[in-house]
Amino acid sequence: MSACRIKPINPPNARQEDWAATYKARPDLYATPMGRPFVVNCGPLLYSSSIGQCDVAYEVKPNLGLSYRLLPYLNKSSEPIDHVIDIDKSIRAAITESIVADYLWPDQSIDRH
Repeated sequence: MSACRIKPINPPNARQEDWAATYKARPDLYATPMGRPFVVNCGPLLYSSSIGQCDVAYEVKPNLGLSYRLLPYLNKSSEPIDHVIDIDKSIRAAITESIVADYLWPDQSIDRH
């Protein structure tokens, strides 16, 4: 993934992990299910504050969106941003497994009184 980072003005000597960043996967290696670029937006202070987070949002299929938040430095069990594609693949697999193709919904017009 390529990263576009924004160095904070205050503090000027902040760790690179605390810089706001947008990560983008190469489209030939990983994209959203609808063929759009896979992008992760991370706010500032990810490393030094518990309020920083990274956000992912995209359309899985028409009329079905997915969004989630990563906290890559929150604690020792958190996944680093380097694993976001593996995390996303796992989420997509869980969604795919839960979809029932051609499900026949009960007739909604039946009076159930």
